[in-house]
Amino acid sequence: IEPAPVWHPSRTAGSMARILLVHGSLVAGEALAREVESFGYDVGRAPTVRAAAALAEDGRFDLLLADLQSLGVDGAAGLGELVRTRPATKVLLLAPDQPDARPRQRPWAAGHFAGPFTREQLCVTLAKMIDNPSFRHPSRR
Repeated sequence: IEPAPVWHPSRTAGSMARILLVHGSLVAGEALAREVESFGYDVGRAPTVRAAAALAEDGRFDLLLADLQSLGVDGAAGLGELVRTRPATKVLLLAPDQPDARPRQRPWAAGHFAGPFTREQLCVTLAKMIDNPSFRHPSRR
C-alpha cells in the first residue's frame, strides 16, 4: 500500500512559496522537509512520484524538490513524465550521494545538485529558483 501524499501547511501558509518534496525515505524525507521549512517555505511531502503527480493535479506548489537516490531509476523516469505532461512543473533534483550523476540525462530538470551540498547552498538555490521563473541551476559537476 502506497502512503498518501502529505501537505504540511505552515503557520503562515499562503504568504510563502510552496515546495513539494518527493522523497522515498520516511526519516530522511521528514528531516529534509523540516530543513526546507526552516528556510520559510510551506512544504508538502510525497513518498513517490505517483503521489506527487496526484498533488500536481491541483497545482499546489511552486517547485518540486526530489531526491533521486530514494526514488530510483523508475522514480526519475516518472518525474520526467510528470514534467512532460505538466510543463510548468519546475524540478530541482537532489543526488547527494551521487557526485558523478549526469544531469544531461535529465534535461527536463530545472536544477540538479550532485554530490554533497551545504544547507546554505540549498537555501540560496531554492530562493533563486522560486523568485525567478526562468532560473536554471547549473550542474555542480
